Amino acid sequence: MSTLFVANLNCESQMAQLILPHYSQRTLPAKLMRRLTLSASLLRAFAQERDIIATETPLETDRIAPIAKMPFPQWIETKDISLSSVKNIVSWGETSFVEKLRSSLLESDQASLSSAQVAAQVNHRAFAFQVIQESPFLLSGARLLSSFRELENHLATGGANASPTQCWVLKKPFSAAGRGHIIGGQDISVPLKKQIERSFFQYQRLLFEPWMSREADFACSALLSSPTPQVLSWHRLENSSQGQFLGATLAFESETAPGLYPEERDLLDRAIHEAGKALYKMGYRGAFTVDAWRYRDSSGAIRFHPLGEINARLSFGLVLKKWASRLYELGRIDSSDFLRLVISSSSENFSKSSIPLVFPTSDDPFSIHLEVLTKKDLHFF
Repeated sequence: MSTLFVANLNCESQMAQLILPHYSQRTLPAKLMRRLTLSASLLRAFAQERDIIATETPLETDRIAPIAKMPFPQWIETKDISLSSVKNIVSWGETSFVEKLRSSLLESDQASLSSAQVAAQVNHRAFAFQVIQESPFLLSGARLLSSFRELENHLATGGANASPTQCWVLKKPFSAAGRGHIIGGQDISVPLKKQIERSFFQYQRLLFEPWMSREADFACSALLSSPTPQVLSWHRLENSSQGQFLGATLAFESETAPGLYPEERDLLDRAIHEAGKALYKMGYRGAFTVDAWRYRDSSGAIRFHPLGEINARLSFGLVLKKWASRLYELGRIDSSDFLRLVISSSSENFSKSSIPLVFPTSDDPFSIHLEVLTKKDLHFF
């Protein structure tokens, strides 16, 4: 019997469809879907012989780099899933589709799993904002808004004053890896106003935050089966200037993230436990991650925001941790090593310390690789 991995990296669109009455699911651009499918191949870190990984579009298997002595799973499309040889199901995120698959398993234990409805509710940014409001971690100026008029009023009363540039960002309820953020300033053009009004209609509420000058991004991942989460991974995130995910770095056997100050680590630890208690109370069980960031405020002071968002699903930080464990078992890394995940959209040569995972092609420079590093290799120490 095998484990079926449902690599639904686009699960948030299905979550939005479940709980947002005006949301209309749009087909993602072919280029983005192609890269999401290639990124989904990283789930093979969890796979054993005869396990199955299902992706939403066909995987270009010739681009997947073989790793000596690591199992190479079966690859299928989601539409071709058969449960005849499946004992367990693991998904990137819990959706109605996954819930239906689980209910079809003869030995399915639904009592230990979250419903698709709960997963959608706790992945909505309003849930994370509620947790933040009930903690000491509220970012100055952050607020849930329901209309363009509310946005105008909030800006007029200094909603973006905490930003050194007076800029701001509107975050959609479901916007994985920073996709779909709306960034603006004091002057709002007519096209931007129309975009914002469309977003309010479709999503009902958007999270407003002052646009801060970020110094570093971090995350902590955990598994939740009781009110106290089991922390699994501390990692440093690499994001673009627009907040889009580019990679992550972790220290294999460390109880903190590279470059995270001790006092920041304590705050993030508190945040992961606050989030865990709130998730458990909602009925969520499974993996989750809390993102945090260090930033510079309008006075120039360095501050730390330990509860930037809650992602109640698998994350690339957890995937990276599993890759580190597998490579350690294979003797490819030492316990004192750091492992860096690099997701690149431009052609680049792999270094000697690189472990290719996804190869680029002549028509698509997208690639993924791991870098094995020591402390002296890390520029932020």
